[in-house]
Amino acid sequence: HTTRHLAGLRRAAAILVAAALAVAGLGTLPASAAPQSADLPTLNITLADPDASHNSLNYVHASKDNKVATTMTLEDPSGAHSIEAPVAGEIKGRGNFTWNLPKKPYQIKFADNTSVLGMASSKTWVLLANAADASLMRNKVAFEFAEKIGLAYSPESRWVDLRVNGQYMGNYLISEKTEVKKNRVDLKHEQGVMVELDNNYGTAEDYYFRTGTSKSLFVLKEAKSDVPDLDEGPLPAATQAGWDDIKNTLNRVDQLLAAAKVDWAALSALIDVDSFIKYYFVYELTANPELSQSSIYFYKDGPSSKLFAGPVWDFDSGLGNYDRAPHLGSNPNTDYAKSISIQHHLRR
Repeated sequence: HTTRHLAGLRRAAAILVAAALAVAGLGTLPASAAPQSADLPTLNITLADPDASHNSLNYVHASKDNKVATTMTLEDPSGAHSIEAPVAGEIKGRGNFTWNLPKKPYQIKFADNTSVLGMASSKTWVLLANAADASLMRNKVAFEFAEKIGLAYSPESRWVDLRVNGQYMGNYLISEKTEVKKNRVDLKHEQGVMVELDNNYGTAEDYYFRTGTSKSLFVLKEAKSDVPDLDEGPLPAATQAGWDDIKNTLNRVDQLLAAAKVDWAALSALIDVDSFIKYYFVYELTANPELSQSSIYFYKDGPSSKLFAGPVWDFDSGLGNYDRAPHLGSNPNTDYAKSISIQHHLRR
């Protein structure tokens, strides 16, 4: 019954996406900049670096590590959340696969904590280009579904039109960043850490390890006590302790799940079952192939905390985006999440 219900939900989601594409006239064409929308907020970014040679998109796009000082304003048609006086900040590139697409994703950072379109105040925000998603909706739908079913720290987001130096860049989704901060993943313990399952790009990070049983690759992404770059010195003692602790937990979970007969009591003592169930249903409904690959987050709030699943992230490839590839989610009749690892293994 559950399998049929999920299949029905996925088919309904696919129909909704197809209908939205038809209404928008997008069909299956790649996402591109449409005329500016009269009813959407507009984020205006002016490159204002002291080094004038940096004040071009060519410089920003030359490397996603190039940070450029900016001023920013926000025009909200409702008038409720406009930022009329220019505020200082910076912009840089972001993303892995998506950074190589023509329509670039960005990260912006305000000099001070700033509320954007009614979302909780913070300095750092992500501008998702949704360049691989012609509907422009997949990330937004998945984020809101996760929030509606009560998965903690699911990112809030809003659609905006983006202009840089007066040039219209297209429709973007401005989103809360997945980070350990107040109003984001709000860990309290000094040893609290967040990790990412990243089998695609993890070896390029400073701190990563592979679990002993499945050889899954996890990256230390964020920590309550900071994660400095490797060339800046060793991890703070509290971060190192939290990193060691979560590695031990992940190894133990890995071992339990690989057993011929899973000890569910032992597993439930290690993980927050509620967050794992909700996380599972988000990825099952969306048939998101990232589930075994990258952008899959977990956190622990200190050594006495259980392992939590979340927040959700990166749904460009979900909801049937690969319509002729069953291993990438095009078959609405399969139990997707529980078989994705086998499917990927068979494809390699």
